[in-house]
Amino acid sequence: PKQPKTFDQVLKIDNRRVKSMDDLPDEWDAVGRQCSSCARWSHFFSRVAAEDLVVEMVRLPFGYLIEADPKQQGRIYFDRFISIVKVALMEETAAHEVIFANSEDVKRDILSGGARLRAAAKKGPDVLASELREFTEDLDTKSFLPVAYELGDDGRVPASNFENRQRDIVSSLMQVFLEELNIGV
Repeated sequence: PKQPKTFDQVLKIDNRRVKSMDDLPDEWDAVGRQCSSCARWSHFFSRVAAEDLVVEMVRLPFGYLIEADPKQQGRIYFDRFISIVKVALMEETAAHEVIFANSEDVKRDILSGGARLRAAAKKGPDVLASELREFTEDLDTKSFLPVAYELGDDGRVPASNFENRQRDIVSSLMQVFLEELNIGV
């Protein structure tokens, strides 16, 4: 059998879906914690072999899949915010040239966000500052799920304040970006 690589994920054990370590039998708890970081796959597979189980896996060379809605993810929101600002800084007729998305909904959201900022800028610095504040406040409604390299050895988020720290980092980056453009709020 092929050996698992970093980020490979167990889908099923004996045709039972495994979505988290909670789906492993209780007696597998220690094995599950050990293999979650892919550091000790041999422990996992020795257990599988001993019990003659069939394991279905998926290769994920770019990291674990995040199953949360992209519109609710803080990092994606930040990426789209940067695109919205770029669109706002361009002539409206050329704005579509700086959007790289395979979704018409995403393109539409970025174009409309850019139009909002462009219209606010025409009304003056106070209106623009208010509009930018709405974008930064919207960040508070987003979630920040850990990606694989941010997980601890036990497969869990390493600190209880992970989301708040991530939100603070992205908020700071948004502010720095706006200050560099001389349109800080």
